[in-house]
Amino acid sequence: MMQEGLLWYDDDPQRTLCEKVARAVLRYEKKYHRTPTLCCVHPSALLGVTEDLFVGRVKIVAEKLVWPNHFLIGVPFRVERTAIPLPSDEIKPEGHLAPVEDIPANATVND
Repeated sequence: MMQEGLLWYDDDPQRTLCEKVARAVLRYEKKYHRTPTLCCVHPSALLGVTEDLFVGRVKIVAEKLVWPNHFLIGVPFRVERTAIPLPSDEIKPEGHLAPVEDIPANATVND
C-alpha cells in the first residue's frame, strides 16, 4: 500500500507505458516535492513483461485493484519493526479476570 500517492490517468495510445509513468512522476514531484518510488498499474499494462520494470528510480508493479489507464504513484508504507513488551507478573490491569482455577465449579453468570 501507499503511504502517500497520486492517482494519474492517461489513455493516450501514442504514449508508451514509460512515458506515461514519467509524466505521472513529474506531476507527483511538483505536488509533493519528493520523488516517488513505486507505481502500481493494471496487470494488462505489463503483459509480456517478464522482469522488473523501472522508470528512473520508480518501480512499476501490477496491481489488479488499479483500473486500466490509471497509475497509482507514490511512496509505499515502511513497516517498522518494534519490540512489543511481554506482560509482567507484577503488572495487572484493572478489572483483570481471575484465573480459571480460582473460579468455583458451581459459579453462575449474572447479567
